[in-house]
Amino acid sequence: MRTFALVLSLSLLTACASQPDAPAPDTPTAAEARDDRLDIAEQIFRSLLGKNEATDLANDKPAVLCLDGKHSPNDAFMARFKDVAPRVHRCADGKTGMLKGTRMPEFQLRKTNEPALQFVVSDIDIKSPTHATARAEYYEAALSAGGWTFELDKTAAGWVVTSRKMDWIS
Repeated sequence: MRTFALVLSLSLLTACASQPDAPAPDTPTAAEARDDRLDIAEQIFRSLLGKNEATDLANDKPAVLCLDGKHSPNDAFMARFKDVAPRVHRCADGKTGMLKGTRMPEFQLRKTNEPALQFVVSDIDIKSPTHATARAEYYEAALSAGGWTFELDKTAAGWVVTSRKMDWIS
């Protein structure tokens, strides 16, 4: 009888022991989340390169892409923009200089002092496996800058911008 009670107790103990939690099937790994963030940033940059509130002439200017403030994207990320009409550069290639003949600041390419547009994507927040938000800004000169909030949804084709709301402009 004692043997039976011991076996029963061990069986109950084993049955009640908690099993380690398996990750939810739709929880992205750290690498997948990082890739999602880069895919999201790419779609926002493409949206801004296609349409922004800078002057029409500005859209012919080189574009400088920055992540989370002043970080330069890596070579693999920059290679995604080979097909884009305006020339694109990494964040480190830009600087704030002076508009020719004035004392007004303007964004320029560091090596040539050529006028440029700076685009910054930051605060990427993946709300769910299929929805994200992010902030973006552009800077051209003292009185030519703006900021937006973007919403994106993930489809079978990848991340797609679904909403773009202007937060501020100067």
